Amino acid sequence: MRGFMDVSIIGTGYVGLISGLGLAKAGHNVLLVDKRGHVLEKIMRAQPPFYEPGLQELLTEVLESKRLSTTTSIAHAISKTELTLVCVGTPSRPDGSIDLSDVSAVAQEIGNALKQKTSFHAIIIKSTVVPGTTHSMSSIISAACGKTHGDGFGVGMNPEFLREGNAIEDALNPDRIVLGADDEKTSAKMAELYSFSKAPLLRVNTKTAEMIKYANNSFLALCISYSNEIAQICEKTGGINAYDVMKGVTLDGRLASNGKQAAITSYLAPGCGFGGSCFPKDVKALRNFSQSIGHPSKLIGNIMEINESQISLTIEKLQTSLKGLFGKKIAVLGVAFKPDTDDIRESPSLKIIERLLASGSKVSACDPQALENARKVFGDKISYCASAREALKDADAAILATKWQEFKKLAAQDFKSLMKNPLLLDCRGFYNAEDFSKVLQYELIGYRKG
Repeated sequence: MRGFMDVSIIGTGYVGLISGLGLAKAGHNVLLVDKRGHVLEKIMRAQPPFYEPGLQELLTEVLESKRLSTTTSIAHAISKTELTLVCVGTPSRPDGSIDLSDVSAVAQEIGNALKQKTSFHAIIIKSTVVPGTTHSMSSIISAACGKTHGDGFGVGMNPEFLREGNAIEDALNPDRIVLGADDEKTSAKMAELYSFSKAPLLRVNTKTAEMIKYANNSFLALCISYSNEIAQICEKTGGINAYDVMKGVTLDGRLASNGKQAAITSYLAPGCGFGGSCFPKDVKALRNFSQSIGHPSKLIGNIMEINESQISLTIEKLQTSLKGLFGKKIAVLGVAFKPDTDDIRESPSLKIIERLLASGSKVSACDPQALENARKVFGDKISYCASAREALKDADAAILATKWQEFKKLAAQDFKSLMKNPLLLDCRGFYNAEDFSKVLQYELIGYRKG
């Protein structure tokens, strides 16, 4: 194999940009495609359009290597490259079903561009799409260019498994690579693309590759909702700490190797629910897809129901402890859906803040990276604080919603001295319960005195 390819990537969002930088660092020549010229200009000036640890450094390194270029034209990208990764958004419709309009529009443009091309071109979908989408995209391309799948072009599926906050490492050193293809030429092109990686390759057909991504994300979301269901049972019973319960579960030897807990156990902990750009969207899409094929899944459907109920549990616990929320100042520590990202999409924090505002509370929020994104949502309805200490000042209660390590520096005495009423609702089991309970009123999701 040559060791490098000319690759175009349509979409410079989270998946597209990070995947592109990873491939460029591996030695490929990468052409980023986005109709938003101002975004491309920022990228070429080494200004990342979003926050991700290590992204700034990787972008600078790749730009210096001269292996990254940009264009606003899909037709130009197709003419200059041999393989295209499609990384456009697949958002949820109001009913939870997947919106494939951007994928379909891109397929049409690619098909039009392929009319002028004589060599084989591989199109690889990296966007998360329901089973059968790759085949549908191939049909759109074929109708537009007049060529047949497997001859003038091929369409494959290569799901991404990037974890926000750890995406650079995931892109450079993936734990597995799934290659979904229905023809040999496309399969070979995909294998060549990843010839630099030592990760295990799983070769499957496109429908299977599409399903793997949904099964993967829904399983992880299920682990979180399972833990939260246990937490709700513990709350109702009283006298049981759900964190201790789940610790007992994760010590099971079947969840460990040579005494070391498996990474999956990090998903087996109670909290105020999951968020982000993937889990909520993908669980809802899989639920809707299963209904569309005549198999309404009770298990998949309940994942989101449990997740939403954790927001209600959080508000109820706070309301009970404060004997009402109207007029109370609540400090919310963490706005991003998880630490090490500025992503607030479907963040539990946003839903908590919305409920607090609806109850007449005053909210002061702090987050190391996500405040500007939160400002776009709430405007002047809440206070934005540069530090946790500022947010806590004179607060009637505090909610720890995101496990930023910066917040770990706060001691129990800090909460007590800064707050009007030292009440902390730890929604992530972040602090030492024994130590904090000695100094202030410390509440946990999944524990009620009994």
